[in-house]
Amino acid sequence: MSLISKIAAFIVGLFSKKTADAILAGIRAASPYISEAMALASTAASIAGGPTGLTIAGVLAAANKFGVQTIIAPGATDAQIGTALRDAVVAALKLKYPNASTADLNRAVELAVGAVKAVQA
Repeated sequence: MSLISKIAAFIVGLFSKKTADAILAGIRAASPYISEAMALASTAASIAGGPTGLTIAGVLAAANKFGVQTIIAPGATDAQIGTALRDAVVAALKLKYPNASTADLNRAVELAVGAVKAVQA
């Protein structure tokens, strides 16, 4: 049984068919980008999340490594720092997949970040 089939079976067991179909359509649309998103998210985490945790300087360093720009305010909250890091990863994916929708790339990054966090735990 393929990974998508296993995920589909799990999701169908949790939600109505209509909702499950919508969720699976989103996962299928993001699936071509998940592997690359995982690699970039791992790199971003290693650059931006040193022993002191995520910092603004770390986000800027990750964005620089990916060759993208990011905007982050001085004194940004932890949530804002996390969002800026995610946006840098999405921007890096957009360079590689310019025709991909931002929604699909965001979804791929969110799935990838969840997987990276699970591996690090």
